Amino acid sequence: MRWSASLQTARSFTRNVANTSTSNVINVEAKDPFADSRDLIFATTEELVKKLGGTKIINKVLIANNGIAAVKCMCSIRRWAYELLRNERAIMFVVMVTPEDLKANAEYIKMADHYVPVPGT
Repeated sequence: MRWSASLQTARSFTRNVANTSTSNVINVEAKDPFADSRDLIFATTEELVKKLGGTKIINKVLIANNGIAAVKCMCSIRRWAYELLRNERAIMFVVMVTPEDLKANAEYIKMADHYVPVPGT
């Protein structure tokens, strides 16, 4: 059996399943549940959650990691927020900071909106 996937449009794709012995082709079409929301820009996180049928609004994220993992997380969420809300600061970040991180002037502390000091090792 041979599988090939091709992108028909940005909102759906077709998977063609071809059986090499009988040459039968079955088309299965799957719809993207968020396709309509990608074309829209929302003003607030509340508006986004309401449009997608959610109930829990997240405006603040605690990052309990340091270094490059924290920086990548914040960059990814900020990029997403800018693409969907046109406001990269729509989600606030709180990071946990050790005295060693403060002394080293770590990048993730500069990127965060708030920090919470925690004991070092």
